[in-house]
Amino acid sequence: AVDFAERHGYIKGIVKDIIHDPGRGAPLAKVAFRDPYR
Repeated sequence: AVDFAERHGYIKGIVKDIIHDPGRGAPLAKVAFRDPYR
């Protein structure tokens, strides 16, 4: 359970950084979230 929560936090940080980029962030952020969700 800790691994999942820790990964979620790490991913959230990366996704936020990617979203900041208005160009190649929307698709990248979605992919990052889909990876852990799978």
